[in-house]
Amino acid sequence: MDFDLIAPHHDPEFGSQRPGLLAGSIDDEPEAYLRLLANPFLGFTYLVAWLVILYQSILGGFAGPLTPTLVAILIPGLGLVPGLMEYHCLDCGRSGRLLRWRKHVCHRSMARRDAGQRRPFRGPTPWVQVLLWVWVVMAGVIALHAMQVLIPSA
Repeated sequence: MDFDLIAPHHDPEFGSQRPGLLAGSIDDEPEAYLRLLANPFLGFTYLVAWLVILYQSILGGFAGPLTPTLVAILIPGLGLVPGLMEYHCLDCGRSGRLLRWRKHVCHRSMARRDAGQRRPFRGPTPWVQVLLWVWVVMAGVIALHAMQVLIPSA
């Protein structure tokens, strides 16, 4: 039997005949098919609370002799920030943890993947959106400080 005539991508055991699945781009760049918005505000709120508690425990004398213990407890708590950030799918309306955004699957995104069509507007990935939100929040804090609204100058 001549094995050159039987290509593995034509065998039903090796996968589907849909063009999006055969292109190999599903695992390579899922952002081409997903329409997601990053929602980092719960993580930002936790980070601000974490910074206030750390500041008060070190410089404010909040804990007194327990300061080293409190700081030792707070340092690992910083690792919770990425887990508190979320994404929101514009196609199905679901939200999920930002750490798992590449694994999100909904009917509309799968239809785009199967058809091999990328989403029409290729915006930034959710992690780039988080960085953009950080810049926006920092610019807002700097602007409020310049207007002496947030932290009055001495």
